[in-house]
Amino acid sequence: MNGKTGRGRIDGKLGYYVKLFSKMDRGEAKFTKKKIQFLIPLIKESKNKIIVAISIAIFSSIFNLFPVIIQKIIIDDAILKNDETGLILFSILLITVFITQWFITYIRTRTFRFVSQRIIFNLRTVVFNRIVSLSLKDTNETKKGELLSVVMNDVNLLSTSVTSGIISLFADVISLIGIVFIMLFLDIYLAFVAFLIIPILAISTRRTRMKMKRVFMNIHKTVAQLNVNVEESVSGIRVVKALAVESKQNRGFSETNKKNFDITMKGTQASAKFSAISSVSSFVMIASVILIGGIRFYFG
Repeated sequence: MNGKTGRGRIDGKLGYYVKLFSKMDRGEAKFTKKKIQFLIPLIKESKNKIIVAISIAIFSSIFNLFPVIIQKIIIDDAILKNDETGLILFSILLITVFITQWFITYIRTRTFRFVSQRIIFNLRTVVFNRIVSLSLKDTNETKKGELLSVVMNDVNLLSTSVTSGIISLFADVISLIGIVFIMLFLDIYLAFVAFLIIPILAISTRRTRMKMKRVFMNIHKTVAQLNVNVEESVSGIRVVKALAVESKQNRGFSETNKKNFDITMKGTQASAKFSAISSVSSFVMIASVILIGGIRFYFG
């Protein structure tokens, strides 16, 4: 009964959201917290699976911290002290941890994909059914290619982002807390040296995020235009051939396709710059930690 009620609420609102997606493609609307509340009933339908996925993600994040601790014990307590028995035992333990880590990663990935695809399946079905039931006025006001983009692209992207965001949030927070705790436990001074990279990454992340947001919206727009172009060309293929305007249609598609390519490359360039800055910053941080740690060790 509750599932039907939730599904009814979704059906009643999706006529509005079909138009919202189309407006977003034209840059005339933005998502807000209120506007994505129509996903809540679908998320609730899979809440048990989402809880399981979050639990696995948290457990996986905690378990991923074990290899660092074991490696420290191997180096400091086994190798440096010539403890062959301890070296063998902790090496076996480390291999066991890595094998278990692989198994947990497999379960986590499979669970994530199942939850995401289940919500995508439900939402896409509801959106399609709602589009079919729209009035002639609504369907005439919206291009068929834009509706196709909503069903195939926007639904997939939105559902994956929401579910991945919810699940990853808990895992990332646990991982961050664990990593910071281990760094401070191992050496508080070297930990603060490593933390000096945070402002650089924060500034770089903020700038990249703003660029990627603009690129994402432009890609959304050009993909919708490509869908419109293909749909109109295919559905009106007899008219195109009768009027001998194939070359015009080809030029229009090529221009839109080239525009989409250029926009995508701008996003790739921004992502590459961020990766380069992150890599260089990480190398500098590691070198600084090794240098300062070496100096402290040399002078006792």
